[in-house]
Amino acid sequence: MKLSTIYLLLVFCCSVTFIYSLDDSSSDAFPFWPTQWVTDWTIIYTSSDQEPPFSNNNIPPPFKGGSGRTYYDWSNQAMHEVYNDFCVPIFSNGSDWTCDFINVKGVSYLVTHDDRPADVPPCCIFGDPWYPPAPNFIQTCGAVQNVTSSLNGQQVDYWTIYLPDSGSFGYGFYANGTSNGWTPASFYFAAAPSGWTIQNFENFQPTTPPANAFQVPDSCINASPCPPQG
Repeated sequence: MKLSTIYLLLVFCCSVTFIYSLDDSSSDAFPFWPTQWVTDWTIIYTSSDQEPPFSNNNIPPPFKGGSGRTYYDWSNQAMHEVYNDFCVPIFSNGSDWTCDFINVKGVSYLVTHDDRPADVPPCCIFGDPWYPPAPNFIQTCGAVQNVTSSLNGQQVDYWTIYLPDSGSFGYGFYANGTSNGWTPASFYFAAAPSGWTIQNFENFQPTTPPANAFQVPDSCINASPCPPQG
């Protein structure tokens, strides 16, 4: 199992930025998450080299789609992503197996299921230390609002981060921000080994996740670091 180094660098750099900016107040010019929320989402992988966003979800073929859910609680610095159909496409040798990422107490666990390949463990440590994004990550990670598109008939403003040799990472928000936070619309990034991954968020609820959403399974008790990344 080999992970995309570019993806890891982006998330790790942003995570470090978030941890050292916990007390920063978000400017009105930058969208930010509520401190607690639950959302469903659709994930789409396209092997096209055409860069997102794609207006009204007109994804260039060939592509495949799946679903998932995310639980987020910044008060406990916890996040849990559930991939129902295939794991996030950051693995150089494929991701056609289901998975969860559970980030609690400064450690991120990759949890897999019975459909995992032989070289993928039931649980491994994806990152330690590792933290979920802070609510104001757009402001602290150096993102720039430079793309506007549409999704579900609504305008979406994308804030992008560009990394040399990997392209753009885009975070889209609906224009409905309040003092309690904004509603995320979409997220896209370069997939491994090629193509693009898009997550479109649905049924976003700024609510407290259930306590069991962040329970780490027994398979992680003696978990080792995930296999070397390439």
